[in-house]
Amino acid sequence: MYAALKRGGELLLAGLALIILLSSMVVISFVIMIESGWPVFVRHRCRGAGGKIIEVLKFRTEAPPRYGEGMVLLRPVPVRPTRTGRILRRTCLDGLPMLLNVLNGDLAFSGPPPLPLDDARRYREKPGVFWHCGNENSGRK
Repeated sequence: MYAALKRGGELLLAGLALIILLSSMVVISFVIMIESGWPVFVRHRCRGAGGKIIEVLKFRTEAPPRYGEGMVLLRPVPVRPTRTGRILRRTCLDGLPMLLNVLNGDLAFSGPPPLPLDDARRYREKPGVFWHCGNENSGRK
């Protein structure tokens, strides 16, 4: 019963948030597209509840990798956050597309962070969307 109520509440909140924030997400997408081109979104493969592999959707905050010209071995140049990316990270707006993962049932609103694929730990509950906002260990300053 609790799980059904929680899921219903998450669907309702995520749907309302997406309706309210849709215009902001469109503007952010255009700004990213103008500044550094396609793609606007990135997908991170992570471990979710029970070790299930999920793809977390976020706005792209780094420039796409460039390859050096005239080099014998083509190595990617280290990527750096774009100007827009720094703002999105600082304000936690880069995670807005994760609301689609909530609608899909892969993430919850609150919970632990999604685990990297090489991490052997497993969660019993779903990872959360807003774990990184306000977290002093998130690297956002």
